[in-house]
Amino acid sequence: MGSKKIISTAAFALVAMVAGDVGAFDVGLLDVKVYPSMGSASFVVEVVNNESTTLPAGTAIELGIWHKPASLSTQPCPISILAPSPDQTATLTLTKSLNKGVSETFDLKYNLAAGEYRNTRFWLNYQGKAGEMDCTFSGTGSATANGYAVPTFTVKEPPKDPGTAEITSFVADTSADPQVIFTAMVANTSQNIAQNVMLRVFNHVPNGQKLPVCTDTPDGETPLGDIASGATVKGQIIDNTMSNGLYSAYVIACGAGIESVPKTANYSITRRDASNPVTQKPDFSIGSFRAQVQSSGGSTRVVFTATICSSVAFDEAPVQVGIFYDAPSTPQCSAVPSQEPVLLSSLDPSCRDVSFTRQNVRAGTYTAYVVIDPDCQHSSRELLRTNNSASYAYVVKDDNTGCVGANCPCTGTNCGTQPSVGGGCAVASSPSMPLSALGLLLFVLCAARMRRRLAGGC
Repeated sequence: MGSKKIISTAAFALVAMVAGDVGAFDVGLLDVKVYPSMGSASFVVEVVNNESTTLPAGTAIELGIWHKPASLSTQPCPISILAPSPDQTATLTLTKSLNKGVSETFDLKYNLAAGEYRNTRFWLNYQGKAGEMDCTFSGTGSATANGYAVPTFTVKEPPKDPGTAEITSFVADTSADPQVIFTAMVANTSQNIAQNVMLRVFNHVPNGQKLPVCTDTPDGETPLGDIASGATVKGQIIDNTMSNGLYSAYVIACGAGIESVPKTANYSITRRDASNPVTQKPDFSIGSFRAQVQSSGGSTRVVFTATICSSVAFDEAPVQVGIFYDAPSTPQCSAVPSQEPVLLSSLDPSCRDVSFTRQNVRAGTYTAYVVIDPDCQHSSRELLRTNNSASYAYVVKDDNTGCVGANCPCTGTNCGTQPSVGGGCAVASSPSMPLSALGLLLFVLCAARMRRRLAGGC
């Protein structure tokens, strides 16, 4: 009860009686609290026993409630003429025996029309049940009063089911250059009408940005009106302002109390630029990329060959192609190529090969990258950058040992288990001693020893 908001001034009428032969009794309305809500109101009624005798559990007390009583407080007790009849009635049955001065509370709830209630009154024993000894009215409640006027309260309009607007499909059609036609199917699966539905499109939502909601400003919208229960309607939004690129469009349906879950569609535009109808945005790409390891005269070089392609002719500015000998991942715009980039003054709507050479390469395992426009000078002119790079893993072995890397044991035929030297394996430079020479040496040593000793042997 402590969490409820209590209204302190009043307009409702309520009345009760005792059922069953319990002898003379005297009950009173000690307190009535009202808790209005949307479309209903809850009442907490406290009834007290004023009789010296105990009212047993199971005693039933009648209660009447009037919202617009006609001089009810001036009528005699028992009320012989009910004008009008109560709007609600209740039977309050004691769950415990009540000694004199002991009370019990009852929770009641009724659906009520929206509006303000100024004269609601509660009355106990309103039918004049025999045995009720006292029948007085108090606007504030007391142990001896049967009538009670509650404070003015307001019942709010209950929320109406707004219906639903579920987007069942969404596509973006770019075939009608220069237009992008967004088409969505919106269904109302509820039992009520979805009112004033508006279809809204958001052309591009970057990764990591929150999904659009109805309060956001859309890039385009179209009204769908009211959608009947079980109906599906089609909505279209046309946009001819989008520039070339890849996009993730979102659509949502908004209405009176309605906000659908956003639905997305990915699409790309490769039409001619509105600012330059003669020129289309190019799409640079890597057709192929390879590395060839070549060894000669004790040194190793690597020749890289990349096939550079463009979707359309491009000659607005030179295009650089950069090589990165070894990189852990795709180089970004701030990365500096390993050698001076190749400069292409123009590109045709075809492919061409460019080559790079890396000299004096030490043994090891590498991953090379080739990047078109490595400094991102053409990022605003180009359609896509995701296909501007390619990688190729290659291995360089030691010329003498066939070893790879700076550590042994090695895999080459002459490596053995020698320690590493300069990225390869060190190999003993002296030839192996023949077996005959070893025998002669042993003979000389034995002869010398025999000369120093008079006896003994080897």
